[in-house]
Amino acid sequence: MARTLRPPTAESKVSNVTNSNPNPNPNVFVPSYTTAVTERQKKLKESSRGLTSSSSLHNASNSNNGLIGGTFDKVQMTKLLIHTLHELGYENSSICLQEESGGIQVESTVVQKIFKYIRDGSFFDITLELLSKLPLKNGNLNLESLNCHTLLDQSEENVNNKNTQNHSATLDHTISTMTIQLQLFESLFEKIAGMLRRPGVLEQLDTFRQILEIMVLVNKQVFLELVFQSSDPTGAVFYLRAFLRKFIHLWDSVLLLQNDIGLNLETDFTPEQLLREMSSVLTSPLNGNDNNTPFHTIWHDSLKNSREFLIDQISRYIDPNDLVPKGRLVALLKQAIKYQRSKDLFSVLNGNDNNQQEEQDEEQDTDMEKTPKIFNLLQDNTTDFNEINFIEEKTLVQNTDEIWYLQFSPDGKYLASASADSTTDRKILIYDVENDFQVYKILAGNKQCVLYLSFSPDSKYLVSCPFNESANIYDIHIKGEPSNINPEIGDSGIIAEIIQPIDSFHIPNILNQEPPMSPSESSESSLENTTSGNATVMLSRTLPLIGSRTRSNRTHNNSSNNPSSSTTHNVTRDPYVEIGKGNSPRTWCCDWFHTADHYGKFAVGSPDREVVVYDINMRQIIYRMASSIAFDSETNEINTHSTTSSSVFTFMDQFPRIHDLKISYDDKYMILMTHQGNIDVYDISSFPTNETVTKLAESNLSTMTSEEAHQRGHVLLDELILPKIQQLTINKNMTCISLPDIRNTRLDYDMDDEMNDDVAEGSEEGLANLLIVNLPFNEIQLWDYKENLLIQKYMGQRQEQFIIRSCFGYDNKLVASGSEDGKVYIWDRVKGNILGVLSGHNKERLSSFGNNVSRASHSSHSNNTSNDKKFGMNCNTVVWNPRDKSLFASGGDDGYIKIWRVVRD
Repeated sequence: MARTLRPPTAESKVSNVTNSNPNPNPNVFVPSYTTAVTERQKKLKESSRGLTSSSSLHNASNSNNGLIGGTFDKVQMTKLLIHTLHELGYENSSICLQEESGGIQVESTVVQKIFKYIRDGSFFDITLELLSKLPLKNGNLNLESLNCHTLLDQSEENVNNKNTQNHSATLDHTISTMTIQLQLFESLFEKIAGMLRRPGVLEQLDTFRQILEIMVLVNKQVFLELVFQSSDPTGAVFYLRAFLRKFIHLWDSVLLLQNDIGLNLETDFTPEQLLREMSSVLTSPLNGNDNNTPFHTIWHDSLKNSREFLIDQISRYIDPNDLVPKGRLVALLKQAIKYQRSKDLFSVLNGNDNNQQEEQDEEQDTDMEKTPKIFNLLQDNTTDFNEINFIEEKTLVQNTDEIWYLQFSPDGKYLASASADSTTDRKILIYDVENDFQVYKILAGNKQCVLYLSFSPDSKYLVSCPFNESANIYDIHIKGEPSNINPEIGDSGIIAEIIQPIDSFHIPNILNQEPPMSPSESSESSLENTTSGNATVMLSRTLPLIGSRTRSNRTHNNSSNNPSSSTTHNVTRDPYVEIGKGNSPRTWCCDWFHTADHYGKFAVGSPDREVVVYDINMRQIIYRMASSIAFDSETNEINTHSTTSSSVFTFMDQFPRIHDLKISYDDKYMILMTHQGNIDVYDISSFPTNETVTKLAESNLSTMTSEEAHQRGHVLLDELILPKIQQLTINKNMTCISLPDIRNTRLDYDMDDEMNDDVAEGSEEGLANLLIVNLPFNEIQLWDYKENLLIQKYMGQRQEQFIIRSCFGYDNKLVASGSEDGKVYIWDRVKGNILGVLSGHNKERLSSFGNNVSRASHSSHSNNTSNDKKFGMNCNTVVWNPRDKSLFASGGDDGYIKIWRVVRD
């Protein structure tokens, strides 16, 4: 006995539908909802014709060239209205509008046929010939242009033979039909593969792939109906082996061929994934959840829902002009609302707040119905400024001196702080964000003030850059010596541990001879300070000196607003860090490589004209960037490897002093902030991976003596050249640079998400190019470092003498910065307007040491000032949590760390 997929019903046959309203053109398929018209519907249509006839509509269309408002196509607008009325359930109105418009269809005839066959379960009606006529986004499959007349005749013969079988919806009939279709697809693929050199065949190959994917989805549906609807596991196993698997293998062959010819395509699903899912349906219990494959994502609860899901999948392949996309009007309305709100000065925070609140509500009660935000379609939608607020949640008081640096770990679970406390080497505290910001670890081993901190991408390691020449590396999760810095908070209390560095290194000073002097230098060799070109430089028979950042002299040159000024500036430095043949360059800044291929590497920048790359796996410096500059002893010139300017420079243009550096999230670019008023961008995409470095190290061990290794300074990549691809000419002194956090930002765009992205500013590529620069002239600049474009300026904060650090925040929609008036300033990144000014840091301290205090208890401690140290008012740094977009922190000269949150009133 034949196994039935779905018993045919009278209601499901096209003939029964059309008999109630005969179709004057039998060659044109008409969907059921446009033909099943009652007498009442006919009267409604007749009355509507009395108001506006279809001829008058066409005449009006001709009078204005078929445009509405001079912009929108009238036919497309009518399709959209018909489709939307149908989606809203207004069948009568959609029918009337279709009649009145002269029969405009929202679906082409071929699309209607295929969807009707799917809804009726007539999968044997879906043939290669029919699919070849399907209007895909890149056109249909032209069998005649491929000289496939034989295949076309065979397909027509198959249709004729099938029609003599009275549309019997049985598995045996489907098997016989799909047997022929599989042979046709395999033959057509062989024919196309042999014609790839002909013009236009590559495009036809891609069209064939899309048609094949649709046929795979159809066969998948047949298989699922055998399993879930017919409960026929034997037939399902046979169909999987005989047809579905073979169609999937053919599809995989097409993808491999496209990959071989350089067409790397991304698909919504892969052959391996699909075959694995279908196999799990057979091997797992029907009500189980083995292999992490919930069946409700494969079989959508009912036969009707499953077939509608198949239609939705196929709809993605079809040209929108032949099939209005599902929910298209709603998608357009969402875009319009986003555009309106993007023009509102205070709308920057509205993008994801509703979603975030819904996620919080879902965690509290997943069964509670959420009230969606309703937008008024009859008026413009703007934002009430009073909805936006920044509140202080907590004050961290464990530090006893100025906070110079803060950084959240990439996973958002930890906050690291560096203070200027000269009484201890335990200047770095790690706070546990998820445990009420209790101190998690105390990092010892930093005798000098720490200028910079940097977490590894996995949040395991932390690098500190003290003012002297050594950089320290910590594993923040190792065990250490217990301390009592945290208060006792019952069972939830954390015992903070004091840990030492697991590794420490300095940059070797391998200059064995002094660099040659230019003629201008030799004439003024007795002077330590002089000027040349567009920047003030400092000459020395050793490497140039930079002023130290102590409480008394951590200022920047402020007597001139432009480094091109000829005014000289005296700077000081402690004698123990004097650079010469016996001392090492200092480490002032660092950043990690972010991708898996470079795990364990980070770059360190020095104001003593050096950048090195350190590998924690090999525990050594593997690259020195300044070594790409080679002195020519005969010509007294310096040869550099640069694509932005001449390859020959004078001594005045040697490798610059580095005050800050960043590595892009994709490890393609290294950005260096120099003391000379420029930002240099280097292409590091060719930097050797860990595997390559390991092989090179093994090779060097067998070919290089210890003396040769010492002469090279233990640098493996001594022949690597990194090209400089861009130089931003700021022409002003700079204090720091910051990049957006791309790793945790949504990079996709889905119109089904409720206001989840900023349409105008949501480009991944554009966001990844951004860079903010702090200038000691009460100004912050936003640059596109790839295009060398100044995009925006942010004003209002005070920065004249000290290093003030800023950051991107709130999914990179905001820019936040400290200020020398002790306040935190927050701007809209795009428009540049100030959204908030927060009074955070002043000269008063609640206590010199003690427990963290909340905002509510802040006033009760106001008189507890046991520390006699006189504090400044600077807010030195602001950082944003990369995982919790509403959470940020600030640190100031008062020694406090303030924890802030973005809220909606």
